[in-house]
This record gives sequence, structure tokens and C-alpha cells, in this order.
Amino acid sequence: MVSLNVLARPYAKAIFEIAKKKKNIKLWKKMLIFCMHVIKNKYLNILIKNQYSAKFLSKLLITICKFKINQNCINLIKITAMNKRLLIFPKILKQLIIMQNKEKKKKEITITLAYEINNIQKKKIKNFLNKKYKRFCAFRFFKNPLIIGGMIITINNTVYNFSIFEFLKKF
Repeated sequence: MVSLNVLARPYAKAIFEIAKKKKNIKLWKKMLIFCMHVIKNKYLNILIKNQYSAKFLSKLLITICKFKINQNCINLIKITAMNKRLLIFPKILKQLIIMQNKEKKKKEITITLAYEINNIQKKKIKNFLNKKYKRFCAFRFFKNPLIIGGMIITINNTVYNFSIFEFLKKF
């Protein structure tokens, strides 16, 4: 099965090129976030997963979002609905942010830990990674007790898994 990130990348690339040309990346991010929240609605999500027609789903989504989106976003909705990929909007947004960060030479780093860490520990991790990459990095910290211990560091699309859970899976 193909990764959702792989499916989302061409859409994000097209959006990024259009947005960069028209200098409206912020607008695109707002539109994608709005559409993403509408699609995540449990009732609409049921309709999408039940394989209703692309025409019906795109018309429904466009009707709901029409005051918050422009014609280019309407076209995106129609194309993703036709290809049965409406559920990849969060991944399209993520890929768009990654492309924007690459353009700005900024890395997005997500750190998942088994437990909460204090601000001093967060600052040490941030300083270390900022020095390592010699640029500003955007950090997000998450807690996930399922990894048991250690951490998972995701830098743009690269994952470094230093969790005990991953270590135990090898045995």
C-alpha cells in the first residue's frame, strides 16, 4: 500500500507552486486547514468512507466550505474527490508546510516521548538540534506512553526511532 504522504506530495507540490507564484501560501494553509476540519467531521467522514459518488462529495464539501475557499481550492476538492482521496487533506497540508519550510531553509522537528519533560530538557534538545542543523528549527513535543521509553524524532519526512518499543520489536 502506498503511503499517504506519497499520495499527498504531488497535490502539495502543485499547490505550493501556485501559491508561491501568487504569493498566497498563508491563504492556502488557511483553506486547507478549514477543509481538513470539515472533512474530519464524523458525519462527513462516514459519507466519504462509504464511497459516495465523487460528484456528490465534492458538491457537498464545496457547499459547506464555499465562503472560506477560492476557485483553486474548489478545483483541488473536485480532483481529490474524483480520485477518492479527500481524506489526505491533512497530509497535503503537512507536505505543503514541509515544502514551505524547505524553501525557507527551516526544519520542522517533532519529538515524541513516553513521558512529559520539563522546559529545561526541551530547551537542551532544541539548542542541540538547532546547532546540529545550523538553522532555525520548529519544534513540537508530544507524549505517547506506548513507546515505553526513549524518543522518536521526526525531521521533515525522516524518522529516527530511539524508542524502547522499537528496540523490543527487533527481538
